[in-house]
Amino acid sequence: ETALTLAADKGHDRIVELLLKSGASVNGALDNGFRVTPLLAAAKSGWNNVLELLITAGASVDVADKQGATALMYAVRTGRTELLELVLRANPKVDASDKSGETALMWAAKDRHKDCV
Repeated sequence: ETALTLAADKGHDRIVELLLKSGASVNGALDNGFRVTPLLAAAKSGWNNVLELLITAGASVDVADKQGATALMYAVRTGRTELLELVLRANPKVDASDKSGETALMWAAKDRHKDCV
């Protein structure tokens, strides 16, 4: 769902809520060749409030984009532990790897986010 993904990417929590109430698919991917879901967009952009709304609405935390990156990986990349904790509470596959074979732990180490290790 393009509108939901774009709202999630920009952190527009009220719009996200309205779209979800209107029946937008919480796991619908933006059709731009990258397979970005609303949850991936929110995690990558660092929007805690939107991430929590989407997880509560049933967004899959294990869906990966075209490069194999998951919400857990993007949360780690931000270096923000509160974002990481939100994703971890949804029980993601912590050992999932991207297309390069790297896990979220490897992303954290590479980006020197010691609080996320």
